[in-house]
Amino acid sequence: MMSFSKNIEEINKIDNKDAIVNFYRSHQWPINKDLIFLEFKYIKKLINNTLEKSKELALPNLGFDPLSDLDLISFLTNPKQFSLKLNKIKGKGIFYGLDHVSLRQNLLNRLPIQLKNRIIYQKLKFNNLDEKIVQLSNIQHIKSCEDIGMGHSVYRVIGKKMSFVVKRVDHINQEFYNKILSILEMPFHNVFTVNTNHGRWEVSDNLGDITLTKFCLESNELSPAIVKQLARHACLGDVFGRGDRHSENYMVKDNVIYSIDNAFLFYKNNNQWVERYIQGCQSEISIVCNLFNEINCFKENLNIFLEEYKVQYQRIKQRQSMIVEWMKCWFENSIERENNIRYIKKTPTR
Repeated sequence: MMSFSKNIEEINKIDNKDAIVNFYRSHQWPINKDLIFLEFKYIKKLINNTLEKSKELALPNLGFDPLSDLDLISFLTNPKQFSLKLNKIKGKGIFYGLDHVSLRQNLLNRLPIQLKNRIIYQKLKFNNLDEKIVQLSNIQHIKSCEDIGMGHSVYRVIGKKMSFVVKRVDHINQEFYNKILSILEMPFHNVFTVNTNHGRWEVSDNLGDITLTKFCLESNELSPAIVKQLARHACLGDVFGRGDRHSENYMVKDNVIYSIDNAFLFYKNNNQWVERYIQGCQSEISIVCNLFNEINCFKENLNIFLEEYKVQYQRIKQRQSMIVEWMKCWFENSIERENNIRYIKKTPTR
Protein backbone atom coordinates (compact mmCIF):
# COMPACT_ATOMS: atom_id res chain seq x y z
CA MET A 1 0.00 0.00 0.00
CA MET A 2 1.28 3.47 -0.84
CA SER A 3 2.20 5.85 1.97
CA PHE A 4 2.14 9.59 1.36
CA SER A 5 3.06 10.90 4.82
CA LYS A 6 6.84 11.14 4.48
CA ASN A 7 8.53 14.46 5.16
CA ILE A 8 11.98 15.55 4.03
CA GLU A 9 13.68 14.22 7.17
CA GLU A 10 12.28 10.74 6.51
CA ILE A 11 13.25 10.92 2.85
CA ASN A 12 16.80 11.96 3.69
CA LYS A 13 17.17 8.95 6.02
CA ILE A 14 16.56 6.49 3.18
CA ASP A 15 20.18 5.78 2.29
CA ASN A 16 20.62 2.08 1.47
CA LYS A 17 19.74 0.27 -1.73
CA ASP A 18 17.14 -2.08 -0.25
CA ALA A 19 15.25 0.79 1.39
CA ILE A 20 15.34 2.77 -1.85
CA VAL A 21 14.01 -0.20 -3.85
CA ASN A 22 11.19 -0.64 -1.33
CA PHE A 23 10.35 3.07 -1.61
CA TYR A 24 10.26 2.85 -5.41
CA ARG A 25 8.10 -0.27 -5.35
CA SER A 26 5.67 1.22 -2.86
CA HIS A 27 5.04 4.10 -5.29
CA GLN A 28 5.22 2.00 -8.47
CA TRP A 29 8.22 3.93 -9.75
CA PRO A 30 10.32 2.30 -12.52
CA ILE A 31 13.41 0.59 -11.09
CA ASN A 32 16.84 0.50 -12.70
CA LYS A 33 18.81 -1.40 -10.08
CA ASP A 34 22.17 -0.35 -11.53
CA LEU A 35 21.35 3.35 -11.24
CA ILE A 36 18.74 3.51 -8.50
CA PHE A 37 21.11 4.63 -5.73
CA LEU A 38 22.50 7.55 -7.75
CA GLU A 39 19.05 8.42 -9.08
CA PHE A 40 17.49 8.58 -5.62
CA LYS A 41 20.42 10.64 -4.34
CA TYR A 42 19.74 13.09 -7.18
CA ILE A 43 16.00 13.19 -6.37
CA LYS A 44 16.70 13.94 -2.70
CA LYS A 45 19.06 16.72 -3.72
CA LEU A 46 16.44 18.12 -6.12
CA ILE A 47 13.80 18.20 -3.36
CA ASN A 48 16.16 19.77 -0.82
CA ASN A 49 17.39 22.40 -3.29
CA THR A 50 13.80 23.24 -4.25
CA LEU A 51 12.89 23.76 -0.59
CA GLU A 52 15.95 25.93 0.04
CA LYS A 53 15.45 28.09 -3.06
CA SER A 54 11.72 28.39 -2.34
CA LYS A 55 12.52 29.90 1.05
CA GLU A 56 14.82 32.45 -0.61
CA LEU A 57 12.12 33.48 -3.10
CA ALA A 58 9.26 33.61 -0.59
CA LEU A 59 7.60 36.85 0.48
CA PRO A 60 5.73 35.72 3.61
CA ASN A 61 4.83 39.26 4.71
CA LEU A 62 2.92 39.67 1.44
CA GLY A 63 1.19 36.30 1.58
CA PHE A 64 3.66 34.39 -0.60
CA ASP A 65 4.99 31.46 1.46
CA PRO A 66 7.64 28.88 0.51
CA LEU A 67 6.69 25.46 -0.80
CA SER A 68 6.46 22.80 1.92
CA ASP A 69 8.28 19.48 1.97
CA LEU A 70 5.00 17.60 2.40
CA ASP A 71 3.58 19.27 -0.73
CA LEU A 72 6.66 18.43 -2.79
CA ILE A 73 6.88 14.82 -1.68
CA SER A 74 3.14 14.24 -1.97
CA PHE A 75 3.21 15.71 -5.48
CA LEU A 76 5.87 13.21 -6.53
CA THR A 77 4.43 10.15 -4.81
CA ASN A 78 0.66 10.63 -4.58
CA PRO A 79 -1.30 10.30 -7.88
CA LYS A 80 -4.25 11.98 -6.19
CA GLN A 81 -2.32 15.28 -6.06
CA PHE A 82 -2.59 16.31 -9.70
CA SER A 83 -0.91 19.69 -9.40
CA LEU A 84 1.83 21.48 -7.51
CA LYS A 85 0.83 25.08 -6.77
CA LEU A 86 2.75 28.14 -5.68
CA ASN A 87 1.95 28.76 -2.03
CA LYS A 88 0.32 32.17 -2.21
CA ILE A 89 -2.88 33.67 -0.86
CA LYS A 90 -5.56 34.17 -3.49
CA GLY A 91 -7.21 37.56 -3.95
CA LYS A 92 -4.25 39.68 -2.86
CA GLY A 93 -3.05 40.39 -6.38
CA ILE A 94 0.37 38.90 -5.68
CA PHE A 95 2.59 38.84 -8.76
CA TYR A 96 5.24 36.17 -9.13
CA GLY A 97 8.22 35.95 -11.42
CA LEU A 98 9.66 33.38 -13.79
CA ASP A 99 12.11 32.31 -11.07
CA HIS A 100 9.16 31.16 -8.96
CA VAL A 101 7.62 29.40 -11.95
CA SER A 102 10.76 27.59 -13.12
CA LEU A 103 11.51 26.43 -9.56
CA ARG A 104 8.04 24.91 -9.27
CA GLN A 105 8.18 23.38 -12.76
CA ASN A 106 11.65 21.92 -12.38
CA LEU A 107 10.73 19.64 -9.50
CA LEU A 108 9.07 17.48 -12.16
CA ASN A 109 10.88 18.56 -15.30
CA ARG A 110 14.36 17.70 -14.04
CA LEU A 111 13.44 14.15 -13.05
CA PRO A 112 14.75 11.22 -15.13
CA ILE A 113 12.42 10.81 -18.11
CA GLN A 114 11.11 7.33 -17.25
CA LEU A 115 10.25 8.40 -13.72
CA LYS A 116 8.71 11.65 -14.91
CA ASN A 117 6.53 9.82 -17.43
CA ARG A 118 5.45 7.31 -14.78
CA ILE A 119 4.45 10.01 -12.29
CA ILE A 120 2.35 11.89 -14.84
CA TYR A 121 0.75 8.72 -16.17
CA GLN A 122 -0.21 7.71 -12.61
CA LYS A 123 -1.89 11.09 -12.12
CA LEU A 124 -3.77 10.81 -15.43
CA LYS A 125 -4.82 7.24 -14.67
CA PHE A 126 -5.98 8.03 -11.11
CA ASN A 127 -8.24 10.75 -12.50
CA ASN A 128 -9.58 8.43 -15.26
CA LEU A 129 -8.04 10.60 -17.94
CA ASP A 130 -6.23 7.68 -19.55
CA GLU A 131 -9.65 6.34 -20.55
CA LYS A 132 -10.90 9.69 -21.81
CA ILE A 133 -7.91 10.63 -23.95
CA VAL A 134 -7.61 8.60 -27.14
CA GLN A 135 -4.44 6.49 -27.59
CA LEU A 136 -3.25 6.95 -24.01
CA SER A 137 -4.34 3.69 -22.42
CA ASN A 138 -0.82 2.58 -21.56
CA ILE A 139 2.30 4.16 -20.06
CA GLN A 140 4.21 3.04 -23.16
CA HIS A 141 2.17 5.49 -25.23
CA ILE A 142 3.92 8.45 -23.52
CA LYS A 143 7.24 9.52 -25.04
CA SER A 144 7.79 12.58 -22.86
CA CYS A 145 5.98 15.06 -20.66
CA GLU A 146 6.65 18.27 -18.79
CA ASP A 147 5.04 20.80 -16.50
CA ILE A 148 4.45 24.04 -18.43
CA GLY A 149 2.09 25.74 -15.97
CA MET A 150 2.71 29.02 -14.21
CA GLY A 151 1.18 29.18 -10.72
CA HIS A 152 0.11 25.54 -10.84
CA SER A 153 0.86 22.43 -12.86
CA VAL A 154 -0.24 22.15 -16.49
CA TYR A 155 1.14 19.18 -18.41
CA ARG A 156 2.32 18.91 -21.98
CA VAL A 157 2.25 15.22 -22.91
CA ILE A 158 3.96 13.96 -26.05
CA GLY A 159 2.60 10.59 -27.15
CA LYS A 160 3.69 8.28 -29.91
CA LYS A 161 0.76 9.33 -32.10
CA MET A 162 -0.51 12.51 -30.49
CA SER A 163 0.44 15.37 -28.19
CA PHE A 164 -1.74 17.49 -25.97
CA VAL A 165 -1.88 19.82 -22.97
CA VAL A 166 -4.01 18.92 -19.95
CA LYS A 167 -4.94 20.85 -16.83
CA ARG A 168 -7.58 20.85 -14.14
CA VAL A 169 -10.13 23.68 -14.41
CA ASP A 170 -13.13 25.00 -12.53
CA HIS A 171 -14.64 26.52 -15.67
CA ILE A 172 -15.06 25.96 -19.41
CA ASN A 173 -14.24 29.50 -20.43
CA GLN A 174 -11.78 28.51 -23.14
CA GLU A 175 -14.47 26.75 -25.16
CA PHE A 176 -16.73 29.79 -24.83
CA TYR A 177 -13.92 32.19 -25.75
CA ASN A 178 -12.91 30.08 -28.75
CA LYS A 179 -16.40 30.53 -30.21
CA ILE A 180 -16.05 34.31 -29.79
CA LEU A 181 -12.69 34.14 -31.57
CA SER A 182 -14.27 32.17 -34.41
CA ILE A 183 -17.08 34.72 -34.79
CA LEU A 184 -14.42 37.41 -35.15
CA GLU A 185 -12.38 35.22 -37.54
CA MET A 186 -9.44 35.09 -35.15
CA PRO A 187 -7.26 31.98 -34.75
CA PHE A 188 -7.84 29.63 -31.82
CA HIS A 189 -6.57 26.23 -30.69
CA ASN A 190 -8.71 23.14 -30.29
CA VAL A 191 -9.97 22.47 -26.78
CA PHE A 192 -12.32 19.93 -25.26
CA THR A 193 -13.53 19.44 -21.71
CA VAL A 194 -13.36 16.12 -19.89
CA ASN A 195 -15.48 15.46 -16.81
CA THR A 196 -14.59 12.57 -14.50
CA ASN A 197 -15.49 11.57 -10.95
CA HIS A 198 -12.46 13.54 -9.79
CA GLY A 199 -13.12 16.87 -11.47
CA ARG A 200 -13.15 18.82 -14.72
CA TRP A 201 -10.22 18.88 -17.11
CA GLU A 202 -9.27 20.87 -20.17
CA VAL A 203 -7.43 19.04 -22.93
CA SER A 204 -6.07 21.15 -25.76
CA ASP A 205 -3.71 21.25 -28.72
CA ASN A 206 -0.02 21.34 -28.02
CA LEU A 207 1.03 24.77 -29.30
CA GLY A 208 4.72 24.22 -28.60
CA ASP A 209 6.86 26.09 -26.08
CA ILE A 210 7.06 29.63 -27.48
CA THR A 211 5.21 31.90 -25.11
CA LEU A 212 4.79 35.57 -25.98
CA THR A 213 7.48 36.31 -23.38
CA LYS A 214 9.95 33.99 -25.07
CA PHE A 215 8.97 35.23 -28.52
CA CYS A 216 9.66 38.84 -27.54
CA LEU A 217 12.96 38.00 -25.85
CA GLU A 218 14.14 36.25 -29.00
CA SER A 219 12.91 38.98 -31.36
CA ASN A 220 14.74 42.18 -32.15
CA GLU A 221 11.47 43.74 -33.24
CA LEU A 222 7.80 42.95 -33.67
CA SER A 223 6.38 42.82 -37.15
CA PRO A 224 3.29 44.95 -37.94
CA ALA A 225 1.31 41.70 -38.20
CA ILE A 226 2.24 40.73 -34.61
CA VAL A 227 1.48 44.24 -33.35
CA LYS A 228 -1.96 44.08 -34.97
CA GLN A 229 -2.65 40.68 -33.40
CA LEU A 230 -1.74 42.06 -29.97
CA ALA A 231 -4.14 44.97 -30.52
CA ARG A 232 -6.98 42.61 -31.48
CA HIS A 233 -6.43 40.46 -28.39
CA ALA A 234 -6.16 43.54 -26.18
CA CYS A 235 -9.44 44.97 -27.44
CA LEU A 236 -11.27 41.66 -27.17
CA GLY A 237 -9.87 41.18 -23.68
CA ASP A 238 -11.08 44.62 -22.64
CA VAL A 239 -14.58 44.04 -24.00
CA PHE A 240 -14.93 40.62 -22.36
CA GLY A 241 -13.16 41.51 -19.14
CA ARG A 242 -10.42 38.96 -19.69
CA GLY A 243 -8.13 39.12 -16.68
CA ASP A 244 -4.68 37.64 -16.15
CA ARG A 245 -3.54 38.62 -19.64
CA HIS A 246 0.19 38.49 -19.00
CA SER A 247 2.58 37.46 -21.74
CA GLU A 248 2.86 33.86 -20.48
CA ASN A 249 -0.84 33.42 -21.24
CA TYR A 250 -0.24 33.89 -24.94
CA MET A 251 1.46 31.32 -27.15
CA VAL A 252 3.04 32.03 -30.53
CA LYS A 253 3.15 29.37 -33.23
CA ASP A 254 4.07 30.09 -36.85
CA ASN A 255 3.83 33.84 -36.08
CA VAL A 256 0.24 33.47 -34.91
CA ILE A 257 -0.72 34.51 -31.36
CA TYR A 258 -3.08 32.27 -29.39
CA SER A 259 -4.72 33.22 -26.11
CA ILE A 260 -4.65 30.51 -23.45
CA ASP A 261 -5.78 30.13 -19.83
CA ASN A 262 -8.91 32.27 -20.06
CA ALA A 263 -9.85 31.61 -16.44
CA PHE A 264 -11.12 35.14 -15.83
CA LEU A 265 -13.84 36.59 -18.04
CA PHE A 266 -16.33 39.40 -17.33
CA TYR A 267 -14.01 40.33 -14.47
CA LYS A 268 -15.26 43.14 -12.27
CA ASN A 269 -12.96 46.18 -12.32
CA ASN A 270 -10.82 44.51 -14.97
CA ASN A 271 -9.36 47.88 -15.95
CA GLN A 272 -7.54 47.95 -12.61
CA TRP A 273 -6.02 44.56 -13.35
CA VAL A 274 -4.94 45.70 -16.82
CA GLU A 275 -3.42 48.89 -15.40
CA ARG A 276 -1.32 46.84 -12.99
CA TYR A 277 -0.11 44.68 -15.86
CA ILE A 278 0.74 47.80 -17.87
CA GLN A 279 2.85 49.01 -14.95
CA GLY A 280 4.57 45.62 -14.86
CA CYS A 281 5.18 45.64 -18.65
CA GLN A 282 2.92 42.61 -19.07
CA SER A 283 -0.03 43.95 -21.04
CA GLU A 284 -0.35 43.80 -24.81
CA ILE A 285 0.25 47.53 -25.29
CA SER A 286 3.21 47.69 -22.90
CA ILE A 287 4.87 44.84 -24.77
CA VAL A 288 4.64 46.88 -27.96
CA CYS A 289 5.89 50.03 -26.23
CA ASN A 290 8.81 48.45 -24.40
CA LEU A 291 10.32 46.40 -27.21
CA PHE A 292 11.29 49.40 -29.31
CA ASN A 293 14.10 51.70 -28.19
CA GLU A 294 14.21 53.86 -31.30
CA ILE A 295 11.60 56.62 -30.90
CA ASN A 296 10.34 56.62 -34.50
CA CYS A 297 9.90 52.87 -34.50
CA PHE A 298 8.11 53.11 -31.15
CA LYS A 299 5.68 55.74 -32.45
CA GLU A 300 5.02 53.82 -35.66
CA ASN A 301 4.15 50.59 -33.86
CA LEU A 302 2.11 52.36 -31.21
CA ASN A 303 0.04 53.96 -33.98
CA ILE A 304 -0.40 50.57 -35.67
CA PHE A 305 -1.58 49.13 -32.35
CA LEU A 306 -4.05 51.91 -31.60
CA GLU A 307 -5.51 51.94 -35.11
CA GLU A 308 -5.99 48.16 -35.11
CA TYR A 309 -7.55 48.36 -31.64
CA LYS A 310 -10.18 50.73 -33.08
CA VAL A 311 -10.76 48.45 -36.08
CA GLN A 312 -11.22 45.47 -33.78
CA TYR A 313 -13.69 47.34 -31.60
CA GLN A 314 -15.77 48.22 -34.65
CA ARG A 315 -15.61 44.57 -35.77
CA ILE A 316 -16.93 43.48 -32.37
CA LYS A 317 -19.76 46.01 -32.57
CA GLN A 318 -20.68 44.88 -36.08
CA ARG A 319 -20.89 41.24 -34.95
CA GLN A 320 -22.42 41.95 -31.58
CA SER A 321 -25.75 40.33 -32.49
CA MET A 322 -23.96 37.07 -33.36
CA ILE A 323 -21.98 37.24 -30.15
CA VAL A 324 -25.08 37.89 -28.07
CA GLU A 325 -26.91 34.97 -29.68
CA TRP A 326 -24.00 32.71 -28.79
CA MET A 327 -24.01 33.98 -25.22
CA LYS A 328 -27.75 33.28 -24.94
CA CYS A 329 -27.07 29.69 -25.96
CA TRP A 330 -24.04 29.28 -23.70
CA PHE A 331 -25.13 30.73 -20.38
CA GLU A 332 -28.00 28.76 -18.85
CA ASN A 333 -28.41 31.00 -15.82
CA SER A 334 -30.54 33.96 -16.91
CA ILE A 335 -29.04 36.41 -14.41
CA GLU A 336 -25.47 35.49 -15.37
CA ARG A 337 -26.40 35.65 -19.04
CA GLU A 338 -27.92 39.13 -18.83
CA ASN A 339 -25.11 40.47 -16.65
CA ASN A 340 -22.49 39.21 -19.10
CA ILE A 341 -24.32 40.59 -22.13
CA ARG A 342 -24.56 43.94 -20.36
CA TYR A 343 -20.82 43.74 -19.60
CA ILE A 344 -19.72 43.41 -23.23
CA LYS A 345 -21.78 46.40 -24.28
CA LYS A 346 -19.61 48.67 -22.21
CA THR A 347 -17.07 50.75 -24.15
CA PRO A 348 -13.39 49.93 -23.46
CA THR A 349 -11.69 52.77 -21.62
CA ARG A 350 -8.11 52.12 -22.70
